[in-house]
Amino acid sequence: MPNWCNNNITISGDEGTIRTLTAVLKNLKTDDNEQSNNVFQSLIGLPQHMSDGDYKEKWYDTNIEWFGTKWDISYSEDMFNFSKNEISFSCETAWSPPIPFLQNLCEMYKVNANLFYSEGGVGFAGETTFNWTKPDYSAGEVEGELEVYDDECGYLEGIYKYSREEFWSEVEYRTDSILDEEQTLEDFLGEFDFVSDEDKEELTRLYNETIKENDEESEGE
Repeated sequence: MPNWCNNNITISGDEGTIRTLTAVLKNLKTDDNEQSNNVFQSLIGLPQHMSDGDYKEKWYDTNIEWFGTKWDISYSEDMFNFSKNEISFSCETAWSPPIPFLQNLCEMYKVNANLFYSEGGVGFAGETTFNWTKPDYSAGEVEGELEVYDDECGYLEGIYKYSREEFWSEVEYRTDSILDEEQTLEDFLGEFDFVSDEDKEELTRLYNETIKENDEESEGE
C-alpha cells in the first residue's frame, strides 16, 4: 500500500479555456471505460510520440515523469467545483503530489494553478504555484513565461503555513503522545519551533490542559 498524498488544487484562467476543461471533465462521468475516466490523461494526454503499446509497457515510469505520481485519478462529480474562471478539486495521489501534471496542463492551456499538498507518513507538505507572467510586447514577446514556485516543508511546518485548520487538528491528535511518551513541555514545543509566539502560547496552554486533565483523572481513581 502506498502512502497517500492529499492535494487541494485550483486551476484558473480565461472563461473560454475553463469552459473547455470543464467540458472534458464533465464528459468523463458518462463514460464507463475505466481508462477514459482518468482525469490527468484526459486533460493532458500522454507524451508526444508515445503509443498505447508503449504506454502499457512503460506506464509506471511514464506516470511518474508525466503526472508526478504512480497512478492517475478517477473522476467523481462531487470532488470538483466549477465556476466561470476556476476549477477546484481535492484528490489523493500515491506517494507524491501531481506537480508535473499541473505544469504540463498550465503549459498546454495557458492557465494558472495552485496546489497545496500534505503527506503525513513520509512527512512533507507544501504549496506549488504556477503563474503566467505578462508578455513584454516591447521586447517582441507574444506570450509570457510560466513561473513555477514550490515551497516544500516538513509536514507540520507545511500545514502550519498553508492549512491552519489541518495544523490544529494534527496538534489535537498529537496531544495523546504527551502522556504516552511522557513528554516535557520543552519536548512538546520542540516539534513546533516554526510557529509564532502567539501560537506557541496556545500550544503551551494545550499541553498544560492535557497534563491537568490527566492529573484530575488520576486523583479520581
